Amino acid sequence: MTIFWKGFLSLAIFLFVCSACAKKKTAPSMAQEDLVSLLTDVHLAEAALQNVYGVTKDSLAAVYYSDICTIHRLSRPELDKVMAELRENPLAMSETYREVIKRIERRNQPDPKD
Repeated sequence: MTIFWKGFLSLAIFLFVCSACAKKKTAPSMAQEDLVSLLTDVHLAEAALQNVYGVTKDSLAAVYYSDICTIHRLSRPELDKVMAELRENPLAMSETYREVIKRIERRNQPDPKD
């Protein structure tokens, strides 16, 4: 076997092993529009908790997340799963948060009727 083929074979095995070990990026298990709505609510809840501390913060967070789960018809483990899926796929998280930011900015604009 020539040195070329040994190198080629070594490279092929290396790439196969690397691809087998790489984490598979999966799309979130929720439709994009639902995900944007969910993350908007999560973001607003976290913003509301920003200046609250201690036991009060824990209690309010439990209430907020319970309400978010009720509104979006999710259990807390399902919410945690969706958030974990996003953390594993930074590209999907970035694209989704772009839409979340747009939605929050629209909410903060004054109503032209007022």
